[in-house]
Amino acid sequence: MWAGEPLPHSGRVCEYEQALVAGEPVVVDYGTIMCALLHAGLPTDDYAFGGRHWGKKWLLDVDGTLSEWTGEDAEAEASS
Repeated sequence: MWAGEPLPHSGRVCEYEQALVAGEPVVVDYGTIMCALLHAGLPTDDYAFGGRHWGKKWLLDVDGTLSEWTGEDAEAEASS
């Protein structure tokens, strides 16, 4: 499968993948990360209700760097 190709099970193109291929970072929420961890068979407790990352958003950069996305980040982006 190539980047930007529709997902075989849905016929949809993944918006996250399109943005990353275009050289743009993406903001993902805790639920998206939790789903990815579940599919990979990794622990998810930190992202579940009551976990230390529950309710947070994350910035996934094109180089694979994942950092916490805060309200300050959103305000800075809106003012630019």
